[in-house]
Amino acid sequence: MIKKFYDPYIEVIRKFNSKKVKYVVIGVAGINYYVKDVRQLFVTADFDVFISPEEQNLNKALQAIKELKFDIIWQKRHLREMEKKLLKEILRKRTPILCVDPFYNLVVELFLEVSGFTFENLYSDKEIFYAGNVKINVGRLEKLLMVKKFAARQKDVDFLKKYKIIFKQQL
Repeated sequence: MIKKFYDPYIEVIRKFNSKKVKYVVIGVAGINYYVKDVRQLFVTADFDVFISPEEQNLNKALQAIKELKFDIIWQKRHLREMEKKLLKEILRKRTPILCVDPFYNLVVELFLEVSGFTFENLYSDKEIFYAGNVKINVGRLEKLLMVKKFAARQKDVDFLKKYKIIFKQQL
């Protein structure tokens, strides 16, 4: 008997696809799609998704997250209703939105901007991966590594240093 494994991250992507949300998986979660074997997988505390910073797209993404019963947190505020005024403020400030699965305590972080690239820069030449029948839009590896390089946060510098050997041809 085959048991189905519940992956809340894939459920988010499935929901985004069904609502036609324009997105690209980024960060370590995106980089993990490129590893050649499981020993190269990177541990990450969240699943980063860059969404097209347009009001309608943001609304669809947040509705999908709400339907999955995730808690939505923006600037330390729990969001319950998605009023047009609030969506405009989120788009203006472009700060990340935390989406927390209350059962698994997993975090999906929605980004409206990233270091060095516009959404269209990453989306236009995205790679497509599949988890079963779920299509996953993932930024190109070279660009995902460049985002980390441009961000220059200490954790990104440490990541690039630690894994330079694995991805040396892309750095």
